[in-house]
Amino acid sequence: IARYLNEKEAKLLSVENPLNGDGNTNLFTYHGTQKQYTLFGGGPIRWVQETLLNLLLLVEYGADFVIAVDPLNFIPAYLYKLFSGTKIFFHCIDYSEVRFQNSTLNSLYHRLFNFAVTKADVVTYVSSKIGDKLKEIKENKQDGQLFFLPNSPEYHKIPKISPQLKQKKSIVYTRAEIGEGEISLL
Repeated sequence: IARYLNEKEAKLLSVENPLNGDGNTNLFTYHGTQKQYTLFGGGPIRWVQETLLNLLLLVEYGADFVIAVDPLNFIPAYLYKLFSGTKIFFHCIDYSEVRFQNSTLNSLYHRLFNFAVTKADVVTYVSSKIGDKLKEIKENKQDGQLFFLPNSPEYHKIPKISPQLKQKKSIVYTRAEIGEGEISLL
């Protein structure tokens, strides 16, 4: 998504928070600025800091729309939307019934996930399994739209042909993007 937006010369602001809580939060702006923010702690202590930092960065840099890729970074996007009116895309890359062994954290995760799914203007997802869960959550809710945006083809849905019908000396190449250099190789 980011590569596509860069190609369209969108004013992209990317905030990357480390998945496991270790390391710096990195900011990349559309005019080439790169900054690192050192946060401390892990778990809920770190999450509160990330939420506040993400909100402050949205206010500082502004946004025509926000793409949130997890329920936690959806929260600052939603708070920003309340006073800016900006659209929010929730790009759901994974879902787990048991995200945390701690039942309180797991319950909080599900509440935030459901909130993000029902309050986003657009929800995209990468697998049919996630899509089924999202449709279950959004049932009877008109907020937002759902779009399937897979990371790769769903090979089990591609029809098989018999060996007799195969064309000899042909190549089938699948990928999200094929560059000019790769096309020239074919």
